[in-house]
Amino acid sequence: MGSSREEPQALKAEPSRSDYRDRCKRSQNFVGILGKGQTSRTAARKPPKPVGSSANQGDALEQAIISQAPQVEKLVATTAHERMPWYHGNITRDEAERRLYSGAQPDGKFLLRDRKENGAYALSLVYGKTVYHYRVDQDKSGKYSIPEGTKFDTLWQLVEYLKLKPDGLIFYLKETCPNPNQPASAAPAPPTHPSVSRNLGPLNADGYTPEPVGKSRLLPMDTSVYESPYSDPEELKDKKLFLKRDHLMMDEVELGAGNFGCVKKGVYKMRKKQIDVAIKVLKSNNEKTVKDEMMKEAQIMHQLDNPYIVRMIGVCEAESLMLVMEMASGGPLNRFLASKKDEIPISNIVELMHQVSMGMKYLEEKNFVHRDLAARNVLLVNQHYAKISDFGLSKALGADDSYYKKMKGPEVISFIEQGKRMDCPTDCPAEMFALMQQCWTYRWEERPGFVDVENSIRSYYYSIAAKTENGPQPGDKSKAALP
Repeated sequence: MGSSREEPQALKAEPSRSDYRDRCKRSQNFVGILGKGQTSRTAARKPPKPVGSSANQGDALEQAIISQAPQVEKLVATTAHERMPWYHGNITRDEAERRLYSGAQPDGKFLLRDRKENGAYALSLVYGKTVYHYRVDQDKSGKYSIPEGTKFDTLWQLVEYLKLKPDGLIFYLKETCPNPNQPASAAPAPPTHPSVSRNLGPLNADGYTPEPVGKSRLLPMDTSVYESPYSDPEELKDKKLFLKRDHLMMDEVELGAGNFGCVKKGVYKMRKKQIDVAIKVLKSNNEKTVKDEMMKEAQIMHQLDNPYIVRMIGVCEAESLMLVMEMASGGPLNRFLASKKDEIPISNIVELMHQVSMGMKYLEEKNFVHRDLAARNVLLVNQHYAKISDFGLSKALGADDSYYKKMKGPEVISFIEQGKRMDCPTDCPAEMFALMQQCWTYRWEERPGFVDVENSIRSYYYSIAAKTENGPQPGDKSKAALP
């Protein structure tokens, strides 16, 4: 069933600074879809450059797109959307849901349809296996928008814009639900600018984002989770440990489960935007002491802020006690390594290791002990961006006490006191194994701190970075997953 809310109005989302650089370039694509066999000199023009300070970048992005409206107006008929595969014409709400639920239901699958009112439209969008319906408004001047969203002269422009940023939707438009009554060749395909790698395409069969083509892959600072959601001073005013339940939308689909409960995908509504979150729903039968311990840790975790840790957004006490965390949709590092063990370059693994070391260096500076750092507790935003998760919660929720070769704590101590250490992993670089051995030094005061660990990994990563620029080197593959 679809969302019970009829054409809900959504909050307007502002573009982040990290998205501006690439998305401004993409604005020129809007004049490229002119119909079959048509061309335009304006399609070759460069996009406008940003003007003023970073505070004006959101307005600059909109102006970069809207400024092209006159050219588009001349060349694209106002009925151009009728030739697009995502336009389904006069179908009912129920029929829209039937078509969207048919086949795969990835987040971002969408269609545009007519509403009962003459000349009115609705946008139907899949997110979390649920269909959401949004009203498309048309003002007195004839411009189209999602309620409170950016206005455009044509429906086609609006749809293309919503593919770049949600602007009030629960998710950006990602995959067309094709109209079964429209010939596949009827609609022109949008041109792809050669300098832009969008990195928002379909996932590989294993669920991970494929490696982008060329050198324009998404950097950590270009993602929406590099900066804190509270980096905006206006949003910071509302930063509190305890969150309101009506600001939290939770999906029924579970991302994972454990002894503590389960993890579900959700969306948290902030003052000016809404963000994807992972919600840890704790079992109701957890003892009071467990909940008290967890709340103590949560109060500290809520104050931590670093690009390489999964930030805690807050705690929600409703039907269950829920921890609301940043979303890192790539999944745990150990699963990624196991699924790609014959394909991942060593340089990629070292890159992720360096990011983990930066996160741990930050926690160490804050005198915060993780207690259970392992590949299973490192989450990926994408193949080149890792974040440490579950820091501080292992004591409250119970950490896994199985270690090397399934040995328990006392067995590990005996193993170490005999002077034994783990063997070098297959294909592990000598420099990295030497660092591992330093970390296994028996006397704790002789072991390197994370300042030294981060410096060592950074130096090695930089030394092999030049090879990465020219593509993976022969034999530069990882053939073993981390423990």
